[in-house]
Amino acid sequence: MPPGMAGNVNERVRAAITLMVLFVNMILCLVSLLFIEFFLSKAVPVELQYARAVIYPCAALYAAAAFYLFYLRNYHVARLLIVTNILLSCYAGMMMTGGFTISPVTSLIVLPVMFSFLLMGVKAGILCALMLLCLFIPASLMEIYGLYTPVQLIPNQLVWQSIALFVPLVATALVVFSLIFYEMLTRRLQYALQEERNRFHWDATHDALTGLPNRPEFYHRLELAMRTVERNHQELALVFFDLDGFKPVNDKLGHHAGDMVLQALGERLQAVVRGVDTVARLGGDEFAVILQDVSADPERLEPVLQKILRTVEVPTSVEGTSVSVSASLGVAFYRAGCTQGELCKQADMAMYAAKKTKRTWRLYTAELDT
Repeated sequence: MPPGMAGNVNERVRAAITLMVLFVNMILCLVSLLFIEFFLSKAVPVELQYARAVIYPCAALYAAAAFYLFYLRNYHVARLLIVTNILLSCYAGMMMTGGFTISPVTSLIVLPVMFSFLLMGVKAGILCALMLLCLFIPASLMEIYGLYTPVQLIPNQLVWQSIALFVPLVATALVVFSLIFYEMLTRRLQYALQEERNRFHWDATHDALTGLPNRPEFYHRLELAMRTVERNHQELALVFFDLDGFKPVNDKLGHHAGDMVLQALGERLQAVVRGVDTVARLGGDEFAVILQDVSADPERLEPVLQKILRTVEVPTSVEGTSVSVSASLGVAFYRAGCTQGELCKQADMAMYAAKKTKRTWRLYTAELDT
């Protein structure tokens, strides 16, 4: 399928239906060709020339449609050829089997209009319907007033009645099958496109290396968490940290080793926090943790912080080498009226204070502003 059509659900559905319609009609054309050459030539040899004048151009048009579809990848021309072929086939078939007024295949006149709507859209369907009216009304009037006498290729009354009985059933089956196929395919493609959108959204909001939320998604979740805890009168703690000893890993073992350390750490951090909490990678070796509905008592919060520290310090095996890093945590509690930027700044200040004092973690207090 051309790249411009790949993201359009309607075009993808029409492309699939185009393949289905072309395949079915080529089979019907082949069956009709065999019928003409091996049966009609013996039964009604006089009218054989009329049948051949219809079926061979139809076969040529379907071959041209297949060429444009599979070789040139031109779906628009292929659809136009298919619909045109169906229209001309139905028109010629009616004119050679008694005309519009008595032909047993008159009920097939709905097929060109239906396939125009399915394959080419509303405008093409309306245009095709108008063209049929322009053909149908004058031809019917000419037959009624005896100005034109259609050819009758079915002199046998029993054959004529059998065709008159089965053609409407076949037409109805084709319409129902096409509509069911259209509905099923539309649902399938809509589901596939939704999955694709979800994947794009994931890629846009998560870090490619660790799978953790990235910086924009972190800010989005922090804003939501601040609103939630303020509405529910809960406490929120924001933890900032980067990795101590990470730079030597990159310098000595290479960036590949550093990436493995970050990946392993991301998986471990995800496993130790609750579902309501968020672990994000802000960039490089910088991480943040949003802890919702926690105690405002630092002593009760300390076990959670110690768990994070122990998780960071777990050695990672990199190509047979055990690599260890550590962290100093900066913690800030959200207070009513505090902005997102102020809360992040407080957690960042607390982190650098913890590094300076060689402490494992530090809670933000007003004295850090001085």
